[in-house]
Formats: sequence, structure tokens, C-alpha cells
Amino acid sequence: MNDVKKPIATPPQKSTFAIGIPFYLAHPDLTDLHAERIGIIEGFNRVEVLRYLRHEMGHVVNYAYRLYEQEAWVKCFGSITQPYLEEYRPVPFSRRYVRHLPGWYAQKHPDEDWAETFAIWMTPNLDWRAEYADRPTALAKLNYCEKTTTVLADHEPVTTVTELDEEVGELTYSVDQYYKNLASGEINFPVGLDGSLRAIFEDLGNPEDHVNVSRKPASALIRRLERDLMANVFRWTGHFPERTRPLLRHLADRADLTIHFYPISRTQPNGSSSI
Repeated sequence: MNDVKKPIATPPQKSTFAIGIPFYLAHPDLTDLHAERIGIIEGFNRVEVLRYLRHEMGHVVNYAYRLYEQEAWVKCFGSITQPYLEEYRPVPFSRRYVRHLPGWYAQKHPDEDWAETFAIWMTPNLDWRAEYADRPTALAKLNYCEKTTTVLADHEPVTTVTELDEEVGELTYSVDQYYKNLASGEINFPVGLDGSLRAIFEDLGNPEDHVNVSRKPASALIRRLERDLMANVFRWTGHFPERTRPLLRHLADRADLTIHFYPISRTQPNGSSSI
């Protein structure tokens, strides 16, 4: 069992480089359990698994050949010694970076910028020259990747240690404990969430109009769209579902307390909402 959230390569501080596969993809029962506990599955089909593996292979190549030590690499992507922060604020639609994984992931760290660039370069049947023709900075990174990998084809990796990175039998916690650990810890929600609810939904005592239309609790809508909201937040921001779910549930609880509603007429025929 591997306790990573997605296929992930080990960092350059270690001497062994590996790609770990999430334990929940090992068996359908574990996949169903993960969907129940987290609400969303990363790498749920062949296309998505290969997408992650291309990214992680970029890390492996980087560490195995120590590309991050080369001046040209640093010039393209930045220093790998920059702090690696789990929480980062990307610039949506930035033209300086490629986009492969959800959440503008290339903007997280120079190491991720390289891995995302490598993944785009490695994607079959993708004309990356045409796709990034009008984004010179991102295209320069892709050209560097093309040139570098061509050279590496004739060289053995600098690091060739084959020791196990982690032995599954040495794990001391259960699957249930893994999920409990994810959910543990105090969560500090942003201030002003009640104001956000007021901006989106109606106060039962002060409706937007006095037309006698049917209304439903805002909390019911939030709970019904929980999975869709988590997936979209992850896609556009990279904010992991296991962090988004507590926020959505907190919003639903606050909507109950503040008694917010929405007109049923705003719900579209297919069951989704225009709110």
C-alpha cells in the first residue's frame, strides 16, 4: 500500500527514484472506498493514469540525470531549492507555463514546471509546437526539453541506485487510519463565508422578489453538488478534494443556520443549477 494521493516520484534529496501508484487503484473495492471517503478519484481510467505517469516520469528523468543542477535548466525553470509549498496561488491562464495536470500545477514549483513540460512533450500525437506557438516562454521550455532528452538518449543516468524507497510491509497503519489521519486536525475556514452565502443565496426573511415561488434550502443544493464542486475546484485551482469537502460541508451547515434558500426556478432542467 502506498499512501500517496497520486503517482508521485520521490524528491531529489533521496538516492532512490521511484514512481508510487496510489493504493486505491489496486482493487475496485479500494477505489469505491476512496470515492466514498474523499469524494473524487484521481487516475480513474487509463487516460488519467497515463497523464499522471508522464508527469512523474519527468521527475524521474530530472532526478536521475540531475538536470536541476544544470545552468540551462535553472534558467528555464528556476532553482529547485525554492520552497515547496502545498498551498500556492496560480495565475490562471498564464502564458508562461504549459498546462497538463489540473490546477495550473506547473506554477507550483520549478520542479513541477519541468515535470509538466516533460509531460506535454511526451504526450502522444500532441503537436505542442503548434499549441504553444503563441506562448514563447512555455515554448522555449518545451524546446529545451526536446533538446535535452535527445542528448540524454545517448547517456546513462547519473544516479542508478536500485534500493527500495519504501517497503509496503513496514507500514504500521491501516487503510481506515489513513483516512482518519486525512480528516484529523483543526481546519481554519476563511472569514466572511456567511457574507459569501448572502451574496449567492436568498435570505428566507428577505427574498430577492416577493413572487410566490417555491424555494429550497441552500444547504441541500450545496450537498447535492458536493462532488461536482470538488471536481471543478480541483480542476481549476488544484485544491485537493479532501480539503475542499470540509469547506463545502461547513458552508452547508452555515447555510442551515443562517436560513438561506434558492428559488427552484433557477434549477436547470437537467438537474444542475444556474447558481
